Amino acid sequence: PPPPLSACLFPVCFPLLFFVMGKTALVQIRCSNITSIDTVHGKASVEVTVRSSWKLTKKEIEEVRPLKGRESGAGEMLITGEDWPLWRPHLALHNLLRSESHSIFVEFFVDESSQLVTQKMEVQGAISIWSDVQDFPFDAGILRIVVRSETHDTDDLQLEWDDSLEVKRVVGHANANGPSDFIIGLPRIFRFDASRGYRAERCVSCVSVVIPVRRRAAFFVQRILFMMTVLHLMGLATFYIPIGATDRVMVTVSLLLSMTAFQWTIADMIPRVSYLTAVDKALVVAFLTYFTEFMVTVVMQRVEDKELSTTLNLIIGLSLTGITLTYLVALFVNARRRQIRQFVPHTRKQSDIFGARAATQSLLARNFNLSGGGADMLDEKAEVEPSSRKDDKKKETGSSSSTSSSKASSPGDSGKADVVDQM
Repeated sequence: PPPPLSACLFPVCFPLLFFVMGKTALVQIRCSNITSIDTVHGKASVEVTVRSSWKLTKKEIEEVRPLKGRESGAGEMLITGEDWPLWRPHLALHNLLRSESHSIFVEFFVDESSQLVTQKMEVQGAISIWSDVQDFPFDAGILRIVVRSETHDTDDLQLEWDDSLEVKRVVGHANANGPSDFIIGLPRIFRFDASRGYRAERCVSCVSVVIPVRRRAAFFVQRILFMMTVLHLMGLATFYIPIGATDRVMVTVSLLLSMTAFQWTIADMIPRVSYLTAVDKALVVAFLTYFTEFMVTVVMQRVEDKELSTTLNLIIGLSLTGITLTYLVALFVNARRRQIRQFVPHTRKQSDIFGARAATQSLLARNFNLSGGGADMLDEKAEVEPSSRKDDKKKETGSSSSTSSSKASSPGDSGKADVVDQM
């Protein structure tokens, strides 16, 4: 069996805007760790943090002040989620299959100038994953984190987003030298359930963060493709055994049984699907080759002219060898090219992603009346940007800051082409 999947660090932060009953809440979704990906059962073990923040009115502040909570050094008060008496969005992971650890707590910022409440939910468990194994072992999949409210529907919950806030920061993406069997790419732009919202493409009730994954094929090339190539060549080599040899049929039958056992072994590595994978197509070609070789042996035994039978056998063998090898090479080369083509768009414009930080803080200051200290609520001090991105970030910060105001003033006209292209 293949080795177990090891952990791969992939922190990513997504700010969104929720408008709920006249309240504006800023939401972060952070996928901090992907510990394993199981494409056979369609699930992945992840660690996700969902943080939502919204402003309080003066009346609500007076109701919250008597609550007892643990004060932190930064002047916040921590209150458990069960003791929170006021409204909150009740966000949850919609595609969570199993929760191993689930904790919720509320941070109340005592500073009246900000009047912010932050609810943080940390979830560690298994979520569903979609995988297309048509090009196995050069297949790619999609890890989707779906967030929606458990208690509010479209009548009192709308989601509005700003395309300048696609990703705040990504650290350690596409770990090409890591031990994991999968490579994690940069996330696509958000996908929305527009049919449940009031305004198409802008106000919706459910959002899913799409993260592409790609299987590392080195292990499977060694254990599957190499062995399959050897069995193919051995099957084609039987054409060059003299037709009168008594062991020619036995060799063909032995190879046929070996390929059947090989097929059942591969079936345990991929989910049951209704289509043929690249490996399945190669196995079908192998079976057709063995069947052709067996029929040629039977027919040529009836030909009295031994020279003619030998010549026809060699012609059929050479023709079948060329056709089979050409088909197999084209099959797996095209599969590899499709895998790369599906994965490349999610790793482009990496410098633009780091430049979105200034736009994020500008939007926070504009909507929540925050100074630089309040805007740092989004920052996770443990993250360190790669040194190669510092220059790009300096260049992008100015342009992102100057254009964020114009994008927020007319959200319906910005980013539509990018959304259609990346969805």
